[in-house]
Amino acid sequence: MNTHYWFISATCMVLMTSMVQAATSIVTTQQVTYTRIQTSTKDLPKDKAFVASMLTERIGERTQLQGRGKTLKVSFRIDPSLEEDEAVIDISKGRAVVRGGRFRTVVAGTGQLLRALRYQEHSVVLRDGRQTYHPANHFRQAYLSRHFDNFFHRAPAKDILRYIDDLALWGINGIHTMLQYPEVDADHATPADLDSFKTTSDQIVEHVHALDLILTVTGGSNTAPSDMPKEYHANKNIPRRGADEYNVCPEKPGALDYLLSLRKEAVQKFADKKIDGFVYWPYDEGGCTCEECRPWGGKGYVKLIEKYRNIHEEYYPHCTHLVSTWFFDDDDWKLFYDYLFRQDWIDYLIVDAHNDFPRFPLEHPIPKNIKIITFPEISMWGRRPWGGFGAIAMPERFERLFRQAQPVACGFQLYSEGIFEDLNKIVVNGLYTTPASHADDILEKYAHYEFPGCDTEDFKEFIRLLEATHWTRQAPNTHHSYVVNYLKNTSDEELAARARLADKALVLAEKIDKSILPSMRKSWRWRIFKLRAVIDHEIFNNRNLYTPAAIEAYRELVRIYHAEEQQRGLAKGYGGHTCPPLLPEYKREPQN
Repeated sequence: MNTHYWFISATCMVLMTSMVQAATSIVTTQQVTYTRIQTSTKDLPKDKAFVASMLTERIGERTQLQGRGKTLKVSFRIDPSLEEDEAVIDISKGRAVVRGGRFRTVVAGTGQLLRALRYQEHSVVLRDGRQTYHPANHFRQAYLSRHFDNFFHRAPAKDILRYIDDLALWGINGIHTMLQYPEVDADHATPADLDSFKTTSDQIVEHVHALDLILTVTGGSNTAPSDMPKEYHANKNIPRRGADEYNVCPEKPGALDYLLSLRKEAVQKFADKKIDGFVYWPYDEGGCTCEECRPWGGKGYVKLIEKYRNIHEEYYPHCTHLVSTWFFDDDDWKLFYDYLFRQDWIDYLIVDAHNDFPRFPLEHPIPKNIKIITFPEISMWGRRPWGGFGAIAMPERFERLFRQAQPVACGFQLYSEGIFEDLNKIVVNGLYTTPASHADDILEKYAHYEFPGCDTEDFKEFIRLLEATHWTRQAPNTHHSYVVNYLKNTSDEELAARARLADKALVLAEKIDKSILPSMRKSWRWRIFKLRAVIDHEIFNNRNLYTPAAIEAYRELVRIYHAEEQQRGLAKGYGGHTCPPLLPEYKREPQN
C-alpha cells in the first residue's frame, strides 16, 4: 500500500455549498474540520500513485501542517462502471473515495475534491456527501505554444510539468504542443537551445501520457526553414497573417515534394512517441495567393494537408485529425465546405473566435456532422507585450464567445502563450464543462482555491476592473507600443477615467492581499494579479510605462515568466512578445 500522511492544525470555517449543475454537482450533509490527511493508492496501478502527491502537495501549500485532530482518509480508484469522462467523489465519516472512469478523470475528480475543501491557516473543512463530475463537452485541450522564448519555451521542465498537472486537476483532458524547435526561432537557436528543447519535449510527452491526457502535435502547414530554395517561395500578396519568408507554394516545380519530405522527416523524429492526433493549420504562418492556391483555405490548403494525413497514418494508423479554419474568410469557407462533402478523414474542425465566432459555420450545417471545437484566443489580445503588464483576465469576453459557439461546439483548444492568462484558461474550461454556470461562478471557485481567505465578491469586482482597463486597441510598432500609442493618442478624459478604474483596482488588490492566507500570498498566481494592479495604477496615473514602481513590477514578472532570454532578444530587436517591456539592464526607449 502507498500511504502518505499529511498533518494540518485545527481551525474552523464554514463550507459554502456549490450550485447543483449538470456537469459538476454536490450533495452535502454535515461539514467536518480535518487536521491531517492520509492517502491510499492501493487500488491504482503503481505508476499512477503520484495522484496522491498531487493532492497532498497542494493541500500542504495552502496550510501549515501539524498533527492533532481528525484525519481525512482519501483513496483513489479507476472504476470501469463509470463513463470515461465521469468522476464520483464520496465523502463520509472521515473518508473520501475518488473514482473515475479512467485515470485522467480520477485526476479531475481529485481536483474537484481539492476545490471543495475550504482552507484555513491550520485546517481544512469539508462536507460529507457525494460530488459528481461529468463535463458536458468532451474535448477540452490546452495548446501550450513553445516559441519566441515564452514561458513554455524557456521555463524549466519541472515548472511546465507542474503547470500541466494544475490544468489536469481542473479537468483539461488534452495538451497540444510543439515537440520540435519552432522554425520561427531556429535562426536564433544555439546547440544548447536545441538540446534543452528536445529534453523538455521528451519529458512533456512522458508526463502527458502518465496523466492519461490526449496529446496532439502540429500536423503541418506550408512553412519551411528560412534557407529553403528561393524558387519555392509562396506568393506574398496576402491580406492576412502568413505567406512570409517561411512559406512555400506547393504548386511550384519540386516544392510539393520538398514539403512532403520535410513533413516525413519531422514525423520520423518523434515516431517512437505515442501521438494521439495531428493539428493542421492554414494561416500564420501559412498561405499562398497564387492562382493555383487561392483561396488558400479552400484550395491549396486542403490539397496539401490531405497528403500530410497519409504520412501521419503511415506511422500512426489510428490518429485523430484536427483541421483548423483559422482566419478563414467566406471564400475560404465556401470552397472548404465543398471539400468536406468529398473527404472521409477529418475528425474535428477547429474554428477560431477572435472578435466573434464566425457566422458561416453557425448558418450552414457542417457537412457530414464533423465535430467542431473552438479556438479561444486567451493570450494575444489587447495589450502588447501579452502578459507583460501582469495577469490578463477577460471572463466577460470569453463567456460571450462561449455562448456564441455553444450551439455547434463540443469543446475547445485554447491557445496559450504563457501563465499570465491562467484565469482565462479556467474560465473557458469551466464554461465548457458546465454550460449552466457563468463566469462569476468560476471566479468564485478560482478565488476559494487559489486565494483562500479572500472575499470572493472583492475578487470578482477586481477582475471586472482589470477587464475594463485591458483593451488598448493601438497597432504595434515595437514590443510595448500598444500602450505607448494608447497614451499618446487618447484623450485626457479617457485616460483620467482609466486612472480612476486603476485606482479602484489597486485598492481592492491591497485589500485582497491582506486577506489571503499567508502561505498563498506570494504564489505566482496572486503576484501577477497584484503586479497588474500596480502597473496599471502607475501607467494611467503617470502616463508613463517606466516609473520606479512599474520597473520593479516588471523585474518580478521577468522572474516569474522565466523571460530573461526574451530580454536578451529584445536588445537585438527580436521577439519580446510576452516579456515585460523592459530591456536588459532596464534600458528603454524614450517616451517622446
